[in-house]
Amino acid sequence: MTPLTIKGLTLGQGPSKIAVPITGTTANEVARQGQVARANQPDLVEWRLDFLEEELSAATIQAISQNLSQELAGIPIIATFRTKAEGGQRAISDRDYGQLLKLLADSQVDLIDIEVNREAAVVKAAINTCQAKGKAVIGSYHNFAETPSDQALHEQFAKMADLNVDLAKIAVMPKTAADVLRLMAASQKANTELDQPVVTMAMGGLGQLSRISGQLTGSAISFASLDAQSASAPGQFTVQELTNIFQIIGGNHHESH
Repeated sequence: MTPLTIKGLTLGQGPSKIAVPITGTTANEVARQGQVARANQPDLVEWRLDFLEEELSAATIQAISQNLSQELAGIPIIATFRTKAEGGQRAISDRDYGQLLKLLADSQVDLIDIEVNREAAVVKAAINTCQAKGKAVIGSYHNFAETPSDQALHEQFAKMADLNVDLAKIAVMPKTAADVLRLMAASQKANTELDQPVVTMAMGGLGQLSRISGQLTGSAISFASLDAQSASAPGQFTVQELTNIFQIIGGNHHESH
């Protein structure tokens, strides 16, 4: 596995890095959450565009991303439009999804999350465009209903590797403790087999252990909310809780910004 370095932050080496989602529904709310995020000093910020109620035009995306980039002063930004099909706020056609990803490739973000199970040609074109513009690509798969079989998890990771993404992300919903352990084992296996760093989590209360065990699973990023109200997925710790846990289990976690 080859670590990935963005703006001086190395993913896939050392402890999991902490990412905080920004879920503002307006440009002003995104800016306000950006200020709060910066004060909490996460390693990365994830801007969730599916929460935005404004039209996702080139001008809007450019303006918000530019403002956020200035506000965060060097903290890398992941841009994500989580589709309704994978647990996000809004449905979007494959064509519109592809167009949106192209707009993000020209924006002031650093990493772009691309769901790999959308229409194959759209996914490939988007990955190529984003990487050509110097953006790192997170290939992602989310399942809010269950934890797929070990074989299915392996196939998702293999698909991401074949697409030549920069990070491979899988998030699943466990129904039993065994599901959580299976996801963690699949993550650890992928971490030894893939060239790309992996990002994995089992969601919900049952899966919380997977969010703090990157040292075992190889998961390069763990997502934490700014506060209990603004979690973007079930089972997220707050950034303060996660920072404290990482300091206890892994020595001093934070890299300075």
